[in-house]
Amino acid sequence: MRNMNLVRPMAVAALLLSAACESPVAERVIDDNADGHVRVFLFVDTNLNGAFNAGVDTQVDSVILFLRAKGAATDSPSLRTDSAGFAGINAPAGRYRVVVPPAVLGDTLFIINGGDEFTIAANDTIQKGVTLGFGLISPTQARTYAQGRTVWLTGIVLNPPAAFGDSTVHVSDTINAIRAVDVRPSPIFTGDSILFFGRRTSRDGQPAFDVDAFLIRGQFTTRPPDSLSTARAATADGGKRDARLAKIANALISDTSTTSTGDRRLRVDDGTGSLDVILSSNLNFTPLSAYAPGARVTVTGLLVPDPGDFSRWRLKPRGRSDIVVSS
Repeated sequence: MRNMNLVRPMAVAALLLSAACESPVAERVIDDNADGHVRVFLFVDTNLNGAFNAGVDTQVDSVILFLRAKGAATDSPSLRTDSAGFAGINAPAGRYRVVVPPAVLGDTLFIINGGDEFTIAANDTIQKGVTLGFGLISPTQARTYAQGRTVWLTGIVLNPPAAFGDSTVHVSDTINAIRAVDVRPSPIFTGDSILFFGRRTSRDGQPAFDVDAFLIRGQFTTRPPDSLSTARAATADGGKRDARLAKIANALISDTSTTSTGDRRLRVDDGTGSLDVILSSNLNFTPLSAYAPGARVTVTGLLVPDPGDFSRWRLKPRGRSDIVVSS
């Protein structure tokens, strides 16, 4: 993974109580009644690397866990994690698993490692790590995901954060796309396979994803744009193609103007209905005189709701190579 940027590092810590350092490994326990001893370490794997990393991952302190013996219907005994996420207890020799109560997991955390059975032997000490993590969803799943829930979003980047000057990054899977919002200036590029950490939100009447942090997993090729008429693009095909990459062909520019944010608006029509194409002032589209009324254009861009009318969408090319002018 290329990079992780903790945009708001307290976002994870706010969900769980954390401690400053890890406890030393527990000593071997010899007990007269031949019980064994289990030492549990509970943490949230924030950076998804399967190991505890101080300063990045979060120890879970002051919570009650349970041991469940194999074949038992109830959880017993209980143990409480200390300030460094450790909890220890003696137990008769046998097979057990650690039970993390629903109150600890809430509606966002899952046991991603350490939920399996293990053996406690007589007169022995077992070190047992239990790793919690946040769910991992695709853009298709994110569009119907519960608003406000914290999760990892995985997909392919369709534009860099600085492209439109509004800190949005469109992320796609093989079916859908969603806008990630509040992305700080970062070395994120088109084609990156990315993990965004944050929560489901909404923007301009459509599902969106509010970003706290990110991990980049490599470079991939983006899927081809959807070929649409200008009329279908103007409604994002009834909203079904919101945030997706689309292409309109051989459309006539009928009018141009400058928006209140300094972007250039081209009103285009391929004969099926009008569509607004927005040339971001953050990008180099010079000379703007090339995009004059009477010219025809083929444009690839991202479909974004019109902030003044959520029933209509605009097409935003990501640079000069996304717009081809023909006479």
